[in-house]
Amino acid sequence: MARIEVLRTYLELSDRGSFRPSPRPDARARVERVHGCPPSFFRYLYAEVGRRYHWRDRLAWGDEEVRARLADESVSLHLLSVAAAPAGYFELQRHDDGSVEIAYFGLLPEFLGRGLGKYLLGEAAAAAWSQGATRVWLHTCSLDDPAALPNYLARGFRRFKTETYWADLPYCGARAETRCNGSRPWSEQPMPVSTTRRKPPRSSRSAIAARGAGAASRSTVRSSARGWSSMSPR
Repeated sequence: MARIEVLRTYLELSDRGSFRPSPRPDARARVERVHGCPPSFFRYLYAEVGRRYHWRDRLAWGDEEVRARLADESVSLHLLSVAAAPAGYFELQRHDDGSVEIAYFGLLPEFLGRGLGKYLLGEAAAAAWSQGATRVWLHTCSLDDPAALPNYLARGFRRFKTETYWADLPYCGARAETRCNGSRPWSEQPMPVSTTRRKPPRSSRSAIAARGAGAASRSTVRSSARGWSSMSPR
């Protein structure tokens, strides 16, 4: 495990007029509020959208926890589809101060890079204002997609707070400059422990040699096959 410092950034829209929407990039794209969402589909969206970004807080939720969340009148779930295929989602939560938080937001991996994130953010902001929000806010972090923060800023969101926290994440390979989701360099990640083997004592070398090249080959394969599929604390 690698213990790394994560930067969390809070952003807000203080008024509806400050938002700069992006046009729908695909005429087949549509966003609908989901009513009566099955827990299995809720978990699917959370797990698959968040897989690259280390989302993991809700992975252990059972059906009753999911139903309780969706039954909360302050919470709404909204699905993005393209040609009727699920493509992403956002979750809104109203707070006692009158603000509405975009609590979760993202795309399925197959729909990244199509301009849908900019469009979906506009739909999320519009849905939040339609609920009577006094302001709309969200947070992102350095584990998120590298396009996330620039997208929020380009749409008119402004930073109002930053903080740091520590996260324990598995090593994702031999290169410390590569993020576990493979999306951008991550210079803060510690170098992995070296896999170079020390020479065994002279007395045991003959026994090792006797095991043959086949055993050594299998060991080499095991030591190099250390991929990782990422999830994130959010």
